[in-house]
Amino acid sequence: MSIVLSDEDCGRHRRGENEFMSRHRRDGRSRRKWRREEGIGGSSSSSLSRTSPAALVIALVVALVVALPGGAGAEGSVRGGGRERRRGRASLLIKYSDDHAMRRGLATMHDARRGLRAESGWRGRVSSLTTISETRRVAVVDIDLDDYDDDDVRVGVVNEVRAGLMADDDVVLVEEDFPMYKDDHFSAGPVRRRSSRAGRAETNDVTEEEGWRRRRQEEVQQYGLSLTQVPEVWRLTTDYPDRYPNTPVKVCIIDTGYDSLHEDLPKDWVTGTETGYGDPMIDGDGHGTHIAGVIGALGQNGLGIVGVNPDPTKFSFHISKALNDEGLGTASSVLVGIEGCISSGSRIISMSLGGGPASEIFREIFEEAYDMGLLPFAAAGNLGLDLDDYPASYPTVVSIGAVGTDGLRANFSNWNSQLELMGPGVDILSTYPDNRYGALSGTSMAVPYAAGIAALIWGYFPECSNQQIRNVLAITARAMSTSDGGGCDRTTGHGLVQAKDAFDLLDEYGCDAGGPDYSPPSAGGVGGCSQPLADLTALTPVEQADFEAAGDQCQTLTLRLRTDGYPYETSWELVDDGGAVLDVGPRGDGVLRKNTLYSGPVGGCLHPGAYKFTIRGESEFIVQQYLSAMTVRNVLAGITREYEKTSYHSASPPCTDNFGDGIKEPGSYAITFNGNVFATNNTFGFSETTRFVVDIPVEARQPSWSSVLYEDFDNGFGKFFAGGFDAIYTAGRFGRNGLVMIKHGVSNYDEASITSGNISLDDRGGYARFKVVFSFYTNNIGLGDGFCLDYEVNEASAWTEANCWPSGDDVENGEWHDDVSWEFQPGLAMSIGIRFRSFSADDMKRVFIDKIHLFGRNE
Repeated sequence: MSIVLSDEDCGRHRRGENEFMSRHRRDGRSRRKWRREEGIGGSSSSSLSRTSPAALVIALVVALVVALPGGAGAEGSVRGGGRERRRGRASLLIKYSDDHAMRRGLATMHDARRGLRAESGWRGRVSSLTTISETRRVAVVDIDLDDYDDDDVRVGVVNEVRAGLMADDDVVLVEEDFPMYKDDHFSAGPVRRRSSRAGRAETNDVTEEEGWRRRRQEEVQQYGLSLTQVPEVWRLTTDYPDRYPNTPVKVCIIDTGYDSLHEDLPKDWVTGTETGYGDPMIDGDGHGTHIAGVIGALGQNGLGIVGVNPDPTKFSFHISKALNDEGLGTASSVLVGIEGCISSGSRIISMSLGGGPASEIFREIFEEAYDMGLLPFAAAGNLGLDLDDYPASYPTVVSIGAVGTDGLRANFSNWNSQLELMGPGVDILSTYPDNRYGALSGTSMAVPYAAGIAALIWGYFPECSNQQIRNVLAITARAMSTSDGGGCDRTTGHGLVQAKDAFDLLDEYGCDAGGPDYSPPSAGGVGGCSQPLADLTALTPVEQADFEAAGDQCQTLTLRLRTDGYPYETSWELVDDGGAVLDVGPRGDGVLRKNTLYSGPVGGCLHPGAYKFTIRGESEFIVQQYLSAMTVRNVLAGITREYEKTSYHSASPPCTDNFGDGIKEPGSYAITFNGNVFATNNTFGFSETTRFVVDIPVEARQPSWSSVLYEDFDNGFGKFFAGGFDAIYTAGRFGRNGLVMIKHGVSNYDEASITSGNISLDDRGGYARFKVVFSFYTNNIGLGDGFCLDYEVNEASAWTEANCWPSGDDVENGEWHDDVSWEFQPGLAMSIGIRFRSFSADDMKRVFIDKIHLFGRNE
């Protein structure tokens, strides 16, 4: 790829004015005017919730007929396997008192639909019926209105069916299956460099060179990350990985789907729930893919953008495709999507959608999800009015408003008593289907910032409850209220979410910073300014390990530089972890002499923290193609060093250096710290960066555990493999979402085992000590029965027994044994595999395993 710079551009580079690139914006960007539309987004809830029952039914029928004419597809929510909705059909949600009552009621209507079509009576008007949730006893019925032209007659038919349903003593609730929509938004238009899929045309008239320039700049242009302190959390947890181990968090997105082939989105461990609108891994609209990019676009890949969670090993996605390719859905499809989030083991739900009045069925399912430990987020709406929008206004859902680039409330952002937090929501750049990137505006875009930050924080404090994570985000939000005394108000809630402040508060006080847990948890889910927060003045900081280093912590970096025959090509820069430039060179008149030796300190006194030293053999040119990156991590006495060597290429070399050959021999450079040589080189191409941390002596730290593998079995065997027929996956038993059963095993261990497979630890430098934490439940285990944990390291061909749990005092039948822990020390392992095996006497003696977490560390 070739990018040609003009003389003027080179001059800008020589003066260090590279920011002109970051201000580059597409021409022709347009915004749609916001308008209030009946039944769409935030307006749907306000208009429907204030009308009479008859008008409500009319609005429902009109909305379904107008919004979904001849195949918009809402019929496919859960009914009919995705067939198109016909004109003139309404739907009702039904909640039954118990499972038996629901089965009986649906069977009766099914028989009536088959045999009594020509007869009078409300059951004969039902055209289809489907179970939405067996667990929560919710079903949906469709009412065929094709034969009725008059709206009053249609309303009468719907009311007749409603009255017939409510006459059943086993029916608890009947509600409209109302339309739901992605929140309306401004669009700046997606951009892509090229398509990786055959038969797809370019979206805009953008050259490959111009598109690449935009993409490289877009990677550093996301103001929302810095506005919410996200990079500060990245730096801290990267600099101190042993102090802050991570437990992956699953985030469920309920939206239009997910482009699983996008170059900048995670491919592994992405699961999905179909609601009748097709494959969740396909997004014909783009809204859901945009949301996913804000939460978790890949970092360190040289492409596109960076999400709040750029490391896909620290989180995963579950996608509930509850809206069709036009961004339209129904209450029933969203309910199925929520069920998918719960059953997938997700901890966070992101909903950038709205529609319909307040619903008791929705209120109950959100309360149940909250009681199970999930934390839902939803968009406050985009009409710029004081009104409730659902699902955001349910107490157990965190309502999110939007701010602009200036950190102030966006004028389209709704407000009300349930508004809780604000997030960036104006001109948010993110992923779009077919390897495109686009900028959208709306509270829809603010939701994934808040949900993504919750996932980011929760992964480092997994012991905290959903209520505590929610409260910490509220306590540490940057207040935006203009009322006397500031604090929380109905226009901006608690304020703009702040990732690093939330992290620091949990780091200082632990989960107590989020207040006590309630029983049930939903009792503490109040929402808005009424959310019960902790009194920080009554808390005591958690006990921290002694991280003080001995001696003077002020250290100095030294640069030794011998120039070549082209000294005007050489410069350097030292930057701290906050992005502040501490030193640049050459100093003085900015002129280095040929073939001259220079030596001296760089940056002055360096206190504990992270730093980055960059030397360049050319004028800075940040819009170049990434070719390779190599990272080597070493631990020196009191210093952690991370060395990055990055090679760049440009067919049309920038500005003054025509070769990208670093410093020609005999010239070279070296940087040292406390007598340790961090880097020495001369053939480094255009530039070379050394990243290092001024830290305390390693000996002062207590080693901590790092997560190696986690599996909750909510979606089958997951990261494990069944050894044979005596290892079986089962869902929804003994109060758990999913678990595995191993049985028998006396004659063949392999048949009665589950195995993780080989896990490489090369990128971590290996571990010498391991810990497995898991839960188990036994059934009919007797004398001589039990199970064992085995391991193999460095791809050995034989298993080593770590420990066995035979029947006895520690193995009681009929109860869960949670957080069982066992440690073993095999020596330095560059790879590891674990297995659980049963040694029971017969098939009826069974062990159920759940929530396996493998940790590693070095002594």
